[in-house]
Amino acid sequence: MNSDGSSSWLDRRLVFIDVECPNGRNDRICSIAALFENGELISRLVDPETAFHPVSSKIHGITSDAVYSEPNFRYVWTNELAVKFEGRTIVGYNVVFDLDVLAKTLAAYDILQPIWRYVDLLPVARRCFDLPGYSLSDVMSELGVSFQPHDAVEEVFAAKTLFEEIARNEPDLLCEKIFKFW
Repeated sequence: MNSDGSSSWLDRRLVFIDVECPNGRNDRICSIAALFENGELISRLVDPETAFHPVSSKIHGITSDAVYSEPNFRYVWTNELAVKFEGRTIVGYNVVFDLDVLAKTLAAYDILQPIWRYVDLLPVARRCFDLPGYSLSDVMSELGVSFQPHDAVEEVFAAKTLFEEIARNEPDLLCEKIFKFW
């Protein structure tokens, strides 16, 4: 609790997420990372059960050979993620993209999509920083943090770093940016 009796953003049930896609359709996941407020990290390669496009593989470095023996998304969601996402606020940088991919992937497996609360850090960053560009790399550079883009684990840790910075310095902006996703 804060001195005013309110709960800190850093004390809430959060999950920072990032996904990578095998192709430009953005309707399947080949990699997902979920970092929880308690520090637990789940990072999985996923067999998307669809073709990889060479451009996508070049961006994130994941190929069909890398996911050949990995479980499909239905398995990962039902056995590793669904229960852990319950009651949490989803946080990420341009997380609307990740949630859209997640929704399409759930639909592809006929899995009912929950209604999620989320905080998208991209519009918050635009209000906090005066930068020429707002890629996550640009924002991390502004904070003096190096990271590897298009790596789900790197991106969830970068999002958490940004979130913590904003929660300390501009917590009201986070309150303005809570939405429900379908």
